Amino acid sequence: MSAARRCGVDVPRAVAFEVLQRVEADDAFANLTLPKVVSANNLSGRDAAFSTELTYGTLRSEGVLDAVIAECASRGLEAIAPDVLIALRMGTYQCCT
Repeated sequence: MSAARRCGVDVPRAVAFEVLQRVEADDAFANLTLPKVVSANNLSGRDAAFSTELTYGTLRSEGVLDAVIAECASRGLEAIAPDVLIALRMGTYQCCT
């Protein structure tokens, strides 16, 4: 069992989060980054599919997700830390689909 799993980290979600961080911070291409991160974390089957859907779905819906988050947030999106905004987008995507 990996350290991430022992600590209760949901590895497929952590993979999606890492890819979204790289896209946001480094202007990385998700289609090139995702397979590398999935492979590095030994994901396969359902876990790999879930990471893929969460990553691409969050990117695909970013505008709508940001509008929902902005409506609910007590401050503007620009005041939200980038990592927190990524997590909010992922969570909102999961709640809304």
